[in-house]
Amino acid sequence: AYSSIAHGGYLLVALVAANDTGAAGLLFYLLVYTVMNIGAFAIVITVGNQSEERLQIEDYGGFGWRYPALGVFMTIFLLSLAGFPGTGGFMGKIYLLQAAAEAQLWTLAVVLVLTTVVSYWYYLRVAWFMWMREAPEGSEMVVVTPLALRVALIAAVGLILLTGVFPGATLDLAAGSVEGLRQLVVESAALP
Repeated sequence: AYSSIAHGGYLLVALVAANDTGAAGLLFYLLVYTVMNIGAFAIVITVGNQSEERLQIEDYGGFGWRYPALGVFMTIFLLSLAGFPGTGGFMGKIYLLQAAAEAQLWTLAVVLVLTTVVSYWYYLRVAWFMWMREAPEGSEMVVVTPLALRVALIAAVGLILLTGVFPGATLDLAAGSVEGLRQLVVESAALP
């Protein structure tokens, strides 16, 4: 829940900046945030549905070693949510930061950077449990991942990495959408 509040705050930076970079950055970040969040929650729900108890962070101990593909996917989603370089989440935050800088909203830019740094703790903590801790005693979690979910997770991870390494096409699409919306508003305002 707190994570969603932070990401909502990142999106507000674009709205307050009120410039083209912010508008395109907002669309870019919305796309990436939606994909990385759905991917992470799909894994959590899949694991949760196959255990009888509500899972705590400690229950993910050793998860990455027991289920390497899911562990890698979840780690990529977490790194992107945190804004780690090479992911779509990082590029989205860079565009929002650029929008704040163009609007000379320096305090807001600093807050964005600081909250991103703080978010590293709670996202990387989950990854740390998955890879650096052993499975809890008596844990016999068996995770069955349907083919459709595996395909969706691969596509989501691909998009997160693609937008992190080659963000240009997605950002161009977002900027084009902003321009198209602007023209539509201008044309509508000109109608009698």
